[in-house]
Amino acid sequence: MYKQRSRTFCPGFSLSAGGHMMFCPCQNQKCRCHPIHHDQGCSLCIEKELRKREIPSCFWDFVIKPGETVEDCSIEAFARRVLETQPPIREPAGRLVSSD
Repeated sequence: MYKQRSRTFCPGFSLSAGGHMMFCPCQNQKCRCHPIHHDQGCSLCIEKELRKREIPSCFWDFVIKPGETVEDCSIEAFARRVLETQPPIREPAGRLVSSD
């Protein structure tokens, strides 16, 4: 029989408090809103962050470099970062297209 050594099986996949396999890219498992502590998925975290007009930390992982920290987690700061990191638009033939 498989013996569970930890609650995390691989990056992004964990067991919820109720024992259900779920996906959560958040690395901060000490946070009370992390799905390993309850059976409400991402809802608690998203509700908490949106009340503060901030974006959950797991979303930031898609737009920051590994090891980089973020001081301003606001919705506006996230939108600016997404626009800054957006790859250039290309035509099907591979030529760059002006985004103006």
